[in-house]
Amino acid sequence: DLQTTMIKNVFISMVLVVILSLVLLYFLLNYSRKLSRRIVDPIDRICERLEAIGKGSLLVCEPIQADVEEVQILSYGIENMVQRLKWQIDRNTEQEKQRRRTELALLQAQINPHFLYNTLDTIVWLIESGEIDGSVKMVASLSNYFRFSLSRGKNVITLQEEEQHIRSYLEIQQMRYRDLIEYE
Repeated sequence: DLQTTMIKNVFISMVLVVILSLVLLYFLLNYSRKLSRRIVDPIDRICERLEAIGKGSLLVCEPIQADVEEVQILSYGIENMVQRLKWQIDRNTEQEKQRRRTELALLQAQINPHFLYNTLDTIVWLIESGEIDGSVKMVASLSNYFRFSLSRGKNVITLQEEEQHIRSYLEIQQMRYRDLIEYE
């Protein structure tokens, strides 16, 4: 009788231990899942953000809020990097525009002296040949050409001003090359 009671008590104790173990295991797994979600979800959002950055989205966003300090630091670092990258790209773009403007100015500075020398030589030749009207017309065209070349200090000129600039250039070239060039 005593032995049966002891076996019964041991069996009940084992069943209780198994049930308590299963309940404890359930709570531990549930807590573990919630804990891993608190870590994995922000990391997933960081990965999505990095994919967007990789596709060219350089809008600075709010850092991702996370319970884990390392994930928070990573998110702040990414947004800081995006901000600096965007600033650097804007800076490089502006420097490239400035470089192109400088190259154009240097190219114009190289072309204008040769054009001026050749035109002045033609004017001298016209005066020596007695073609005063032609030389006056050429001086006027040269004056207009350089006035429009300087764009009167403006970065943008109208289409009408550009047309007059081209017309002055073509008039000079037509007087220089006479029978070799015609334009409409």
